[in-house]
Amino acid sequence: MKFLGRALACAAVAAAMLTTPLVAAPAMAAQGGAAAAAADGKVVVCKYVTTPGVGEVLQTGENPIEVSVEALGAGFAGTFPYVFSDAQVNSVAIGFVGEGLDITDCPGFQPPQPQSEPLYETRDSSFCTEPLDGTRTLLVEERSGTRTYAWDGDSWEPQDTWGEWTEKSRTTVPDAACAADVVAIPALFGAAPQPPTCDTAGALPALVTLQNVTLSWDRPFDGPGTYTVTATVAEGYMFPDGSTVRTREFTVAGALGYQSDDPEAPCFREDESPVPVVLTPPSTPPTTTTTTTTSATVSQPAAGTTADSALAVTGSTGVTPLLPIAGAVALLLGIGAAAFASIRRRA
Repeated sequence: MKFLGRALACAAVAAAMLTTPLVAAPAMAAQGGAAAAAADGKVVVCKYVTTPGVGEVLQTGENPIEVSVEALGAGFAGTFPYVFSDAQVNSVAIGFVGEGLDITDCPGFQPPQPQSEPLYETRDSSFCTEPLDGTRTLLVEERSGTRTYAWDGDSWEPQDTWGEWTEKSRTTVPDAACAADVVAIPALFGAAPQPPTCDTAGALPALVTLQNVTLSWDRPFDGPGTYTVTATVAEGYMFPDGSTVRTREFTVAGALGYQSDDPEAPCFREDESPVPVVLTPPSTPPTTTTTTTTSATVSQPAAGTTADSALAVTGSTGVTPLLPIAGAVALLLGIGAAAFASIRRRA
């Protein structure tokens, strides 16, 4: 038994010794490959085209290329990158052959532009339904776009362009928080305009200030006609029928005016047309009176002398008749009294 145990232990040690070189083999092989590449004396060179020194770009096709290390000249000391002398300015050696270098390691490499891509997204929102009715609206919107790519000097950066949001679906669900407070319909909507009188037109009822309701006429009052009043509730309120705006028309009538045909009808008044008065001139025309005035000149006595008084004498040679004038006045007074009595009887 002791012999068997020793045999197994020796076998385990031998197995460990055999496996150790196998694990280290890849690293040793890599080191050997790099050394062999350097020993081959070849380097990787990135080639450029177009006008030397002006907008040079990497050559398409086979690029980079492999050249002898001797092509770098005597000044090459094994450090990269190193200028490669050719007709271009930017051509450069970037490493030894065998180091896994390719065009993506060349300075100025620009990968191909990615293809544009379609974009699509949705968004959800919710809000109380207007006008407030105790429900909430659930809205789903969608939009489409396109993603393109722009080179920023180091990589292709995505550029997204989106269209407008459009409605995809809309549903409503009960929500007590979205119920509006109810306000009563203004009493004005049951009122009537002020009626007209015989000589005055009607009028609109007066607007009153209400809480959470605004009243307004469609225009200022300008006389008889039809007017519209509008009642608008404040935000968060509604009328009992669920509406937020109500209107009503009022018709204002003009003055009734007076009438003299029907004593039983409103605004009756007897005809008050004046009775014409005819004045009859006297049958005998008045006598024309002529008055003649005679003047006498008074002589002024000389200074210091006394003279007989001399007076101017005035006289008349006609007499004015008074009887015809008195008769005309009496006639006029009689006619006026008769007319006044007639008017009093009609009244």
